[in-house]
Amino acid sequence: ELFSLDEAFIDITATQNLYGGKFKLINKIKERIKNEIGEYVTVSVGISYNKLLAKLASGLAKPNARPLTPERSDGGRGVFEITPQNLDIIYKNTNLTDFCGIGERIDIRNMPLHKLKAEFGNVEAEFLKNIAFGIDDRPIISYTDKPEVKSVGRSYCLPKNEYNKTIVFQNLYELCEEVSIKLRRLDKKARTVSFYLSGSLKIQKRKTYTDCFDSG
Repeated sequence: ELFSLDEAFIDITATQNLYGGKFKLINKIKERIKNEIGEYVTVSVGISYNKLLAKLASGLAKPNARPLTPERSDGGRGVFEITPQNLDIIYKNTNLTDFCGIGERIDIRNMPLHKLKAEFGNVEAEFLKNIAFGIDDRPIISYTDKPEVKSVGRSYCLPKNEYNKTIVFQNLYELCEEVSIKLRRLDKKARTVSFYLSGSLKIQKRKTYTDCFDSG
């Protein structure tokens, strides 16, 4: 699963033994990057039993230095593994801000869930609580799978300040038509419309309708 420009998750649960185990597999990946791209590109690898902890582990093994050997339980420099056995030790020595998606540091393991919900809302509270205990049940989504489209939008910036309402409405009409064409191509319909206009005034509106539609 592609995560960013230079990051990816790989689920090797069922295939690692085909390559001699996880450390040999990582070694093969490192060698290919070195040979095909160059030594100036270093690789940091995090190993764990879910995406949250694998991402955290990848930041605990920098900088990359010596190659892996299967005999090394920690994988050598550039590789770090988080297991259920060392999770508590890692957490004691890790700042909350080291986690992907976390801002200011807060103590959440011992904080009641209802307080988190009152402060952050239901979804974010569950996310924070799961992080506190290293829980992450998100699957690896293959880069070959198209992500589910949950919204369609179009925007356009006029080349100059425009005071002619006819031209403004003409552009808005075209944007609405482009959105509806995209909806029909995806074989989807919508119920909520969001509108944003920025100029001498900023207008932002959102409305949800009873019926679904795919027309401009």
